[in-house]
Parts: sequence; C-alpha cells; structure tokens
Amino acid sequence: MAPKKKGPFFFLMRELQNSRKERNLPCSLDDVREEAGEMWRQMSERQRAVYEDMANEHRERGRGSLYNKFTSDGRCIALVLKEEDERVQLLQESITNIQHYVDDMGPVERIIKWPIYIVSTNILCEANGITYPLEIAFIEYTIEKGFIRAFHRFINPGNIPLGFASAAKDHSENTHGIPIIGFEEGITDYRQFVQDLFEFFRITNEDQCPPIFTMRDHILQAEGCLRWIEEAARTPIDIQVWDVLPLLRKLCSAAGNEISQGEAERILYSAMFDYEMKCLCYYHAEIDNIHCALGETRRIGFKMSNVLLSAYEVDEIIEYQHLPPRLDPSSNFEVSQMNVRPARAGWGRRLEPQAGGGDEGSSIPRDSYASAPLPRETRRPSDYYGEEVGPTVVAASGRFGVSSASASSSAVDDEFPSLCDSMQKCQPPSRGASGGMLSRASSSMTSYSDRSETASITSG
Repeated sequence: MAPKKKGPFFFLMRELQNSRKERNLPCSLDDVREEAGEMWRQMSERQRAVYEDMANEHRERGRGSLYNKFTSDGRCIALVLKEEDERVQLLQESITNIQHYVDDMGPVERIIKWPIYIVSTNILCEANGITYPLEIAFIEYTIEKGFIRAFHRFINPGNIPLGFASAAKDHSENTHGIPIIGFEEGITDYRQFVQDLFEFFRITNEDQCPPIFTMRDHILQAEGCLRWIEEAARTPIDIQVWDVLPLLRKLCSAAGNEISQGEAERILYSAMFDYEMKCLCYYHAEIDNIHCALGETRRIGFKMSNVLLSAYEVDEIIEYQHLPPRLDPSSNFEVSQMNVRPARAGWGRRLEPQAGGGDEGSSIPRDSYASAPLPRETRRPSDYYGEEVGPTVVAASGRFGVSSASASSSAVDDEFPSLCDSMQKCQPPSRGASGGMLSRASSSMTSYSDRSETASITSG
C-alpha cells in the first residue's frame, strides 16, 4: 500500500508534537490528533495557508529527489523530464507562431505569391553536442510559381572529431555518399557563405531573417548546422527553423480546405517523388544517390504543390517547379505495370495494383496528375519458373542415393546385411489411393511422380 501524502493537517500535528515534547508531555500522533482537529476547525484561511505552504514545499522536495536518480545511459531523470517539457512547450509555441505567420500574409491572393523557404542538410557526424555540416540547401517556393530559386553549398567542416571517424564513414556510406575527407567541392570560406545566404534571402546583416521550414525530424540537425556555421564564420545568423507540417495544414485551412494531422503526415512522409532524379544536385545525380539536401527540399515542394494547387485553384502547372511531368522523354527508364504472381488456389482474391491511383502513403487523390492504366499482361506459371513446369521434387529413393527397390536391397545388403533384413521384416504395408495394399517401394515412387505436376502448379 502506498504511503499517504502529507497534507497541511499533518504539519499542524507535527508542530503540536514538538510543543508537547518540550513540555515532557505525551507527544504521539494519537495524543495530538484531537487537539489538532479542534485547532484546525477554529483557524482562518490565512492561518491554514501557512501549513499548506509547508505541505507544498515538502512535495517539491520529494520531486527534487529525481535529481539523484539517473537513466540507464547516465542522464539525470529530472533534467530529462525538464527537457521533454521544454520541447513540448517549444513545439506548441512554434505551431502558434506558424499560424500567426500565415495570418500575417493576408488574403489568398497574397498567400499564393508569398515566398516560403525550405531547408535540408547532410552532416558529417554529431560529436559532443556539435553538428558538423557537409551539405546545406535552401529553396524559395511559392504556391503560384512553385520552385523559384535555390541556394546549395557543400561545406568542408575540417578534421573529423577524434573517435568519430568510423561513425562518420558509416553514416556517409549509408546515406548521402559525400566523401568525409578530401572533398574538393567543400567550401572553407564560411563568412562568404553567410554573406551569400543573406543575399539569397535579400536581407542585410541587420535585418530579420525569414523563418525556414523543414521536416520535424530534421529541425535539430538544421539548427545544429546553422549554429556551427555561425560560430565558424563569427557572424550571427538569427534564423528560426520551423516544422513544415503545421505550415501545410495552416495553408490548406486558409484556402478553406482543412486536412488532419494524419493526412498531412501521409502527404509529407510519402515516397511519391523520392526517385525523381532531376531534382538532385550534380554530385548526387552522378553517383545516383537520392539522399541529397537539394533533392529533399525540392521533393518537399512537390508534395506541397500536390495538395495546394487544387486547394488554391492554380490552373497553370509549371513542370519541375510545381510537379515533375508525368512522362519525361529524356528519362532512360519507363514506368510500367507491376506484375503480381497469380494467387494460389484456395487463398482468396488478392488486391490488384491500381495504376495511377496516387501514392500509397498519401491520402490525396491524383486524378488530375495520374497516368492512364496500362494494359494488363497475362501471366503464366512458366513466366516465373522458366522452362521448368514447377519445382523439382526428389523421390525418396533418389534422395538417399538409391534408384530402385532392387538396387536399394543390394546396396543395403552389401554394407548392412543384418540391418536390411530387420528393416524389411518391420516394414508396414502402404495403403494406396483406392484403399488397396501396395508395396512400400512402388507406392513411394508412384505417389511422388503423380504429385509432381500438381505441386509445380499450386506452388506458384
């Protein structure tokens, strides 16, 4: 049973206990309970507030004991809870700021022309609370024109932090593919980088930078990269990094088209444009790698356009600025109907793929943007198994290196004569399909050969 919480009345009894103890009188809680109850009934609200403050202070000290408790990775539990509360509070504040930001844009006619800046980054590693950038990209986007301008740079962060070379190498190989050392495209003039960035935003050092948007799970990384550049260039960069998901919801709401949190997540986290190679930078296009900072910003713009164009009734769609074209003659590949193996007998109907029905991760229909369904191909089991009718079934006699019943008898007699005799005596008769009695060798060979073609068809 959990201990009772100590309220204001308990501290009144404790005070009476100390008073009785000084006078050498009985001072147990039972001895003072009746007297304390009478005093409590006669007290005013102001007098009771003194003991209520004592109880609150005691509860605060109890919570403070979390500073002496730690998680499995050595972090103070009290600080972890405090950081989580601050994170939730900052997230709520950013959502409120985004809503005010869109409200300040004005009517719909101004919203579709308002420039929105999207950012994405790739990093070397995170070491000792410091984020070392390798690539950073910004794009300017409007609902009316789509993608307008881009600011893209590779960055040379210097030497790899001691002890993080292996982690940086693994991260590069698994994601962006940028060399971690000796990359000639990486810049080292960080102050010039900041000046070029301010020119991209069309501001000066004294002006307030516009907010930039990215995916929620990339906000901390983007902030860390900007903080590193700010310290390396010794030039303040006061840029707020906000979540693009509340922005998309607010923009849809401003056009009278409300979408839920789940719908916005399905739109932004879908893989609809992941393999659109023409949105990549020259380096990532050359190595055929989709983990490109510039490509990520362009894809976010595509996903936003896929929803906002219909919400704001934008009729003129600019290819590769709003959305990539449905058919690109310069592409060296062709999107065709996905082939599905025929369902096995008795398994019921399988769902057939719907061509041009939009992305699986997005709930927004793409009727105006989808390609026409391709003709369905007739598939046969031989298309999947080649020349063979089906999987080869090895007969029992062949499996153990025996070709017939007589060969089996002679081979076993040569090596294990006594064992062969005992096995032949103990063999039970087999029952055929008609219920008759068959010998073991003949029934084994017949049953496997009869079922081989059936197995080849049903196993498809």
